[in-house]
Amino acid sequence: MNKFPLKIVDETLKRWFYRLGVYIGHNPGYFIIIPILLTALCSTGFQRMDYNYDPEYLFSPSTGMAKLERDELESYFPVDYNFFQPARMTRVGKFGRLIITAKDGGSILRSEFWNELVGLEYGVYNVSVEHEGSRLTYEDLCAKWNGYCKANDILNMASWMGEVETGAFNLSYPITFDPYTFEQYTLPAYFGGVDVDDLGMVESVEAVSLNYFLDVSEDWMDEAGMAWERKFLEEIDVIAEASPSLEITKFVSSTVAWEMEKSKNSITP
Repeated sequence: MNKFPLKIVDETLKRWFYRLGVYIGHNPGYFIIIPILLTALCSTGFQRMDYNYDPEYLFSPSTGMAKLERDELESYFPVDYNFFQPARMTRVGKFGRLIITAKDGGSILRSEFWNELVGLEYGVYNVSVEHEGSRLTYEDLCAKWNGYCKANDILNMASWMGEVETGAFNLSYPITFDPYTFEQYTLPAYFGGVDVDDLGMVESVEAVSLNYFLDVSEDWMDEAGMAWERKFLEEIDVIAEASPSLEITKFVSSTVAWEMEKSKNSITP
C-alpha cells in the first residue's frame, strides 16, 4: 500500500506548525495581548443583548393563523380597560391569581374562612411598587369597570356566609342570588370542587379562585405591572404564612416566563 501522499500531508503540517511555534516563541507579546484585547472588545456585545423570554414570542410563529385570527377578533371586540371584561381578553396581559383552600381540607363555606378571604383581598389591594418616583398600589394599576377595580364580587357573600353555614340560606348551582341585593353570582367562575345535592343546591366547596387584573394599555403600565406581579408573589407568601386557615396557591401572568428564565440561568455557566 502506498503511504506516500499521507506522508506529504504529515510533513507539510509539521513544517507549518514548527514555523508557527518558532514565530510565537520569538514574539510572545502579540499572541498574549492581542487575544485578550479582542476578547474584551467582543465581550462588550453582551451588554447590548436583549433577552426575550415571552413564551408567545418564543414558541408561536409571528405570521401564524392564530395571531391573524386574534387580530380579526380584536378589531371587533377590543379590550377596554376602563370597562374591563375578562371574556374579551385575547392576550395574557398582567394579572395575579389565587386559588384558596382550607388548611384542614374541609369546605370553605364557613364564616371564619370568608372573613380571612376579605382580609386577604385587603392585603392584595395594599401591594405597592415604586415606579419613576411614584408609589403605585393595585388600585392605581388595576383594570377597571366604570372607575373602580374589577372586583371579586363573590367576596360579598362574606356578609351572609353565616346564614349559608347554618342552613338558613342555600346556594343554588350554577347561579345564585344575593338574598339582600339580588346580585347574581356565577359560581363556576369562582368555586372549585363543588358538591351539589339532587335539588341543585351546593353542599360543600373545596376551593375559591380570586383574580386581580392589571391595566396594560400603556407601556409604562406594563412595566409597572411586572414589578407589581413580583411584589404580589412576595406579599402573598407573607400572608399565607400568617394565615391560620387559608392554603394559598398563587400564579401571575409572568410565572411561565420566569420559570423558563430560571431554567436558562441554571444551565448557563
